[in-house]
Amino acid sequence: MKSKEIQPVVPLNPVVHNGGQKQEGFEYNKDADFVICPAGEHSIRKAIQGSKKSGGSRSLVFYFDTEKCKSCPLRDGCLKPGAKSKTYSIRIIAEHYKEHIDFENSDTFKARIRRRPIIEHKNAELKRYHGMTRAKYRGLFRMRMQAVLTAFVVNAKRMVKLIEQMQPAS
Repeated sequence: MKSKEIQPVVPLNPVVHNGGQKQEGFEYNKDADFVICPAGEHSIRKAIQGSKKSGGSRSLVFYFDTEKCKSCPLRDGCLKPGAKSKTYSIRIIAEHYKEHIDFENSDTFKARIRRRPIIEHKNAELKRYHGMTRAKYRGLFRMRMQAVLTAFVVNAKRMVKLIEQMQPAS
């Protein structure tokens, strides 16, 4: 879509915005670059997970010393039985997500998202009642012709309906 200069008006999944589920009580210290657990223990190391090449969001994963976790009074809600390590992840938002989040906060997005249900309703009508569930013919050109003709028919029906409404009842 970006190569064709099309701006999608699709809200991102909330997981992208706030990085997924957060565990209660864990705090990230940005200056020192470590995480503190609810019991006050610091993470012992960190790693970055996710591929640079995939373009998806990556995560900072912080590891805790499980020996300290085993003797912690808060381990029941934190450390799973038999776990070899305790981790806490923070999502690093990918660049293309940052651009889309900025777009979501713009007035243009808010105006367009208000119009979306009207368009979706019309697309549902085309699909449900006018045969746009399946392509009748093979090839992109023929599919485009089917879509154009179907949209023409739906618009013609709408015009007839509006003309009938405008006519005074006799």
